[in-house]
Amino acid sequence: MRDHRHSVCCLLPPHILHAVSRNGTAQQRKDALRTLDIDIKARTKRTAQAQGAKPPAPAAKAALRRTIFDGGGSETLPGHPVRGEGAAASRDIAVNQAYDGLGATFKFYITATPTTTRNGPAPR
Repeated sequence: MRDHRHSVCCLLPPHILHAVSRNGTAQQRKDALRTLDIDIKARTKRTAQAQGAKPPAPAAKAALRRTIFDGGGSETLPGHPVRGEGAAASRDIAVNQAYDGLGATFKFYITATPTTTRNGPAPR
């Protein structure tokens, strides 16, 4: 009959592995030293990669850039623009409501989620 062992996966801090390498049985010392060797190689690789990494590009400042389109009753998109950012109010109430609604939505997201940009986390 074969001796069957159940594997247990866990992480041990290096200081514990060092203690096992000094105080364990011959097999435990061998295993601890092998694990420490793997750990050192992995840490060295991560450090080298981090040193060569480029810093993230600064996020662009968020700014409103609204354009409201009118489909003219057709299903062809995008239609023709009827009001752009900073333009005077339209005589069409629905155009002004769409323009103002986009502005309110933009303001909400900028104030409710100041640490988020469309490109990921904003720099702090």
